[in-house]
Amino acid sequence: AGSSADRARHASLAAVPLEVSQGGQPVLSAPGATATLESRGAEPPTGRLAIPSGKLKGAPFQDVLADWSLDKGVLTLSRADTADARASADLSEARGQALVDALTKLLQDFLSATPPPAPSAAALR
Repeated sequence: AGSSADRARHASLAAVPLEVSQGGQPVLSAPGATATLESRGAEPPTGRLAIPSGKLKGAPFQDVLADWSLDKGVLTLSRADTADARASADLSEARGQALVDALTKLLQDFLSATPPPAPSAAALR
């Protein structure tokens, strides 16, 4: 059966559409999003978050592809293709409204640290 340190957990989630509201006001909206989760034994869970486009508090964004990790209550997002953009939030004590606020700020910080994608060849014509 193997030891518990050898056991791995995997999950994949998809939301179509993704809508998050607070007090009746939209916080995050996207046509779709996917997230993966993986953990092995006592290692912290990690995964990937992909949101092709959406709006965060009304501000549009595109091409979010972030690796994430959760260790001792600290959630960290980093750009999947480079280590240039990184943002973290301590969620260990956050509950209810404080959790929504912390996650929203984390995503805002991550998006502001992530340079916009390069224009495609078709867009440059």
